[in-house]
Amino acid sequence: MITRLLGTYFIVDCWHHRIIHSRNLHAPLVRWKTLDDDIAGPHSIATDGTFHVAEDTGRHGLFVYRETAPDHFERVQHVPDVGIRPHRTLYDAEHQQFLVVGSADQSINLLEVQGGRLVRTLTRIIPELGRQYCRSITLHEGLLYFVGEADIVVYGVDRGRVSPTGSVIHLPEVWQGSNDLFFLGRRRGLFMSTPGKACAFDSVDALGRGEVQDLSATFRGTPYFVTQFDGRLWIPEITEYSALRSYPASGDAVTAESAQTLFDFGLPDEASLERKRAIVT
Repeated sequence: MITRLLGTYFIVDCWHHRIIHSRNLHAPLVRWKTLDDDIAGPHSIATDGTFHVAEDTGRHGLFVYRETAPDHFERVQHVPDVGIRPHRTLYDAEHQQFLVVGSADQSINLLEVQGGRLVRTLTRIIPELGRQYCRSITLHEGLLYFVGEADIVVYGVDRGRVSPTGSVIHLPEVWQGSNDLFFLGRRRGLFMSTPGKACAFDSVDALGRGEVQDLSATFRGTPYFVTQFDGRLWIPEITEYSALRSYPASGDAVTAESAQTLFDFGLPDEASLERKRAIVT
């Protein structure tokens, strides 16, 4: 994942068990600073404006950081036992809470800041997911979308609680193996799946019917969490081939021709594979 938070760019590097940051997006990678390199397979990072929160996925917890000086962050808290393999963290500004999905136990965990520390206010299993691995969640227009392997489950969200809407979108077999769901407007969006699959949809119902524009040929690796900043859509590629590329923000031209490459890491090498194995994920 690559994102911009409060003017700082972050790369969450799951395979290399690290999060790095820079004020300059185009700085050479060796000049990016390390936020943390003792973190087990992190996947995302989010902020409420004071605290930055990331998953310690392989050890089933969260780490909390605070910027204590310009471009200098310190780890200030560890939150253990946040589901099994917490995999995506969002900040819900409307309700002033962090949302974290447990990928392997189908849990949603809500946390808020109390007395200068992150405190859990809810852990709830999402039964509609069954035993599906759930890599991501998407918050859109007051609804929380759980992106399960085969189903997208929609809940309402309020402060300290979530509630089922009864809406479950079953994905066609060709699109199962979900990675991420990203909305471009009220209804349109992009969907990423494993291995190496992506599509554009006009509505999630259309996605469920398989009425999509297949974008898979755009990518050499598996497309992962989508973000939007600096007027571009950012879609990292992982596993088979690693790169960080961006596309026009409209989402109308997610093609190899429209891509701008920030970093092209290529095929995984032995050093990357060794680092991946170094910490439990």
